[in-house]
Amino acid sequence: MSQGVKDFFAGLCSGWAQVIIMMPFDIVKIRLQTQDEKNPRYSGAMDCLKKIVAEEGPTALYKG
Repeated sequence: MSQGVKDFFAGLCSGWAQVIIMMPFDIVKIRLQTQDEKNPRYSGAMDCLKKIVAEEGPTALYKG
């Protein structure tokens, strides 16, 4: 297998890993940052994660 093909598949695997692992953290971070300061909806990261999954389902963590 050529080096270019190996590099392509390495990049593909790292891209998928980033999406699968990091996307839920990013969604939680964005929701916490954009919530109303005077009337916050979430009390923390775990509360945010639980509410997203309970109200919108686990696929909501991958909305982009």
